[in-house]
Amino acid sequence: MDIIKDKTSPSFIAHVRAIDKAEQSVASHLLEVAEIAKQLATKINVPEAGELIGLLHDFGKYSQSLQNNSISWGN
Repeated sequence: MDIIKDKTSPSFIAHVRAIDKAEQSVASHLLEVAEIAKQLATKINVPEAGELIGLLHDFGKYSQSLQNNSISWGN
């Protein structure tokens, strides 16, 4: 997960909060969702699978072309 936490890489945005325009980075979003998914998947004894699903669910947002076309996201 060091690649996701790498502070030298460009900032990719996952969500922009509609109420105050606060941005959440893809890295932050994926790590937070991975932790939640891991906790939920623990209930069925597959925490690593849940964590991986959480890490990958929005991984496509690490695309510069998607970032260029999605500046007006409200989610």
